[in-house]
Amino acid sequence: MIRHVLVPTLLVLCASPAAAAPQPPVPAEAAESREETFFESIDVQVVNVEVYVTGRDGKRVTGLTRDDFELLEDGRPVELTNFFAVGGGTQDVPGAEPAAAVAGADQRLHLALVLDDLTLTPQSRNRLIQAVEADVLPHLRADDRALVAVVEGGTLRVTQGLTSDPEALRAALQTAALGAPQGLLRVAAKRELLSRIESIGLPMPGDPGAAMQVAIVQQVYEDLKSYAAERAIESRAGLGAVADFVASLSGLPGRKAVLYLGGGLSVRPGEALFQAWESKFGAAARTRGFEIHSSIFDGRRDDLTREVQDLADTANANRVTFYTAGTTEELAGVSAAASFSASWGSTLEALEKANLRASLDTLAGGTGGLSAVDLPNPGALFGRMREDFDVYYSLGYVPERRRDGKNRKLEVRVRGRQDLQVRSRAGRRDTTNQERMSGRTLAALVLDPGANPLELAVECTGETRDKDQFLVDVLVKFPLAKLVLLPKESFHEGRVTLYVGARDSRGRTSPIQAIVVPVRVPNDQLLTVLGQTAAYKTTLRLRDDAHTIAVAMRDELGNADAAVAVKHRPGQ
Repeated sequence: MIRHVLVPTLLVLCASPAAAAPQPPVPAEAAESREETFFESIDVQVVNVEVYVTGRDGKRVTGLTRDDFELLEDGRPVELTNFFAVGGGTQDVPGAEPAAAVAGADQRLHLALVLDDLTLTPQSRNRLIQAVEADVLPHLRADDRALVAVVEGGTLRVTQGLTSDPEALRAALQTAALGAPQGLLRVAAKRELLSRIESIGLPMPGDPGAAMQVAIVQQVYEDLKSYAAERAIESRAGLGAVADFVASLSGLPGRKAVLYLGGGLSVRPGEALFQAWESKFGAAARTRGFEIHSSIFDGRRDDLTREVQDLADTANANRVTFYTAGTTEELAGVSAAASFSASWGSTLEALEKANLRASLDTLAGGTGGLSAVDLPNPGALFGRMREDFDVYYSLGYVPERRRDGKNRKLEVRVRGRQDLQVRSRAGRRDTTNQERMSGRTLAALVLDPGANPLELAVECTGETRDKDQFLVDVLVKFPLAKLVLLPKESFHEGRVTLYVGARDSRGRTSPIQAIVVPVRVPNDQLLTVLGQTAAYKTTLRLRDDAHTIAVAMRDELGNADAAVAVKHRPGQ
C-alpha cells in the first residue's frame, strides 16, 4: 500500500498568466472563520432507477407512460419527477420525454468487462472471452464506453481503460487470455481433499493402529478448516477489490454496468466438503467410541453472504448494474474425481453448485441485472444484456428523507398489469459528498477524470529521496473566480475540499485523503483576487515506481466539483 503523507501549507495567491500587470500580494488565510456564515448549499439528489419490462413471452414491452408506473421506497409510493423511455436505441417511445431530456452524459453507458482470474479455469475463461468478442463487442454503440479489467487475487487491474474502440477492447481480452488463472489450483485443492476423505478408513475398536488412524482422520478435518478459511480470505480480498472498483465507477456520470465473468465465489467455500467428511467419519467414529473433534457449524463458519450483499448494496448506491456469467468447471473437476466416491453424491454436488452461484445471483438480482451459470451459449445472456442497454425506462425521484446513509428498499410496479415482469435494482443508499468525491478521485486514478469546470490544475514541483521512497511536492492550482465567495463583514469567504490519491503501476492505491481549505479574502481586495489563481501544496510519499496522482476538488458553497490526474515517476 502506498504510504501517503499530506503536508498542508498556507493558501497562497499567484499571479494569473492572463494578468495584465503584477498585483500586490493578497493574504488569504487558511484558517477557520470566527464569523458564522448563514448560508446552506442545497444539493438536490435525484435518484434514477432503470426499469426493464418484459411480457410472458420474454419480449420487451414498450409504449408505457409515466402514469403506468408506481415506484415505492421502503413500501411508500414516491412522486416521479423524471421519466423517459428508450426503445431500440432511440428516444421515440410513446410517453417519453423529449429527446433532449435523455441525451448527454447522464444516460451514457459505461461497461466494465471484468475477468475473475481467481475463480476461472483457462478453458472456461477462453470460452467466455470468445463469447464476449462475438456477442458483445460488435454491438457496442459509437457513444458507449467500455473497459477491460482482471481480478488477480486481492487486486483488480484495469488492462484497457475506457474506450469506444472495439478493437482495443478485443486486444485487451486477448492479452488477458494469456495469463494463468487460479481456477485449476482451486480444483486441485478440492480434488486432493476429497481423495483423502475417500481413501482413509476408520479402524475397528482394538486395532493396534487405531490411535494413529484417528489422528489422520482428525488431521483431514483440520485441513478442511484451513482450506475453507483460505478460500474465504481469497474471496473477501477479491470482493474488496471489486468493491473499490465499483466505487471508482461512481465517479463516472450516467449508467454503469459490470459484466462479471467468473467461476463464482462460493459463499460457503467448505460446506460441501465438511458434509462429505461428516457422512463418512462423523457418525461412524462416535458409534465405535473414537473421539473426533468436529462441529456442525464449521461448514458455515466462513460465510460470505453478507460481504456479497454489501457489494450489491455498494453497486446500488453508485448506479452500477451487475451482469454475471459464471461457470462451475471447478465443480466439474471435483465431480469427475469423485465419480467413484461414496462420500460425494448428487446432493453435495447440488449444494456446492448452489454456493458457487449464490454470489452471482445476488450481485445480478439485487442490482437489476441478469445472471447465468454454465450456459452452453453465453451469447443468449449477452443478447438480453444488450436489450437492457437499448430498451428501458428511467424513473427519477427526489427522496423526501434527509441523507442518513441507510439502505432503502426499492420496488417498481406497472399498475394493473399482472402479466408483465418488471426488473430493476432492489435498493439504494444515500452517498455523502465525501463518498461521492472519493469515488470521483478513484475514477480519476483508474478510469477517467471527467469534466473540469473549476479549471483545476496539478503539477509536481519537487521531490526529495527518503531511503527507498520519495517525498513529492504536489501543487494544486485553481482560479478563484470559479469559486463561490460569500460576503462577510470585512471579507469574503469560500470553502474548498481537496481529495488526493495516488496509484502505482501495480494497481496499489493509497487511501483517498480529504483536505479542508477555507478561503478568506479581504473585501477591499476582492476584485484583484478574482483575477488570480490560488495554490495549495501537499506532499506525497511515493515508492520508486510510475504513479498516477489524482486530485479532485469540491466547492462546498457553489456545489460544484472537478478532478484531474497527472503521471509522475519519482527520480526521473
